[in-house]
Amino acid sequence: MAEKTILIVEDDYNLGKIYTLSLEHAGYITILNNDGKNVFEAINEYNPDLLILDMHVPYSWGPDTIKALRDDPEKSAIKILITTADIVVGQTLRGQKEKVLINNTFAKKSVNE
Repeated sequence: MAEKTILIVEDDYNLGKIYTLSLEHAGYITILNNDGKNVFEAINEYNPDLLILDMHVPYSWGPDTIKALRDDPEKSAIKILITTADIVVGQTLRGQKEKVLINNTFAKKSVNE
């Protein structure tokens, strides 16, 4: 199996570390972008197979990132896994990604269940 590359955009240090260590242990190549800055440059440089995207990072608003990727014919096939603690944003984006994971004290579930 060819190594797959995953770009992780996550500003929570602990979550970013958990994603990175877990995925590397499973054999994936990971790139961690912890503030959303230069996210499109990272996508162009690494051409990830999967984007794990936190909706609320300092320099990148998740819905805008998703729209830009879906509007770009060369990038529209990148699979996106959204992570968010914002239930409203997660439910709003149901049709624009492969999976939405919501982590919040009131709802710990996937909106796709």
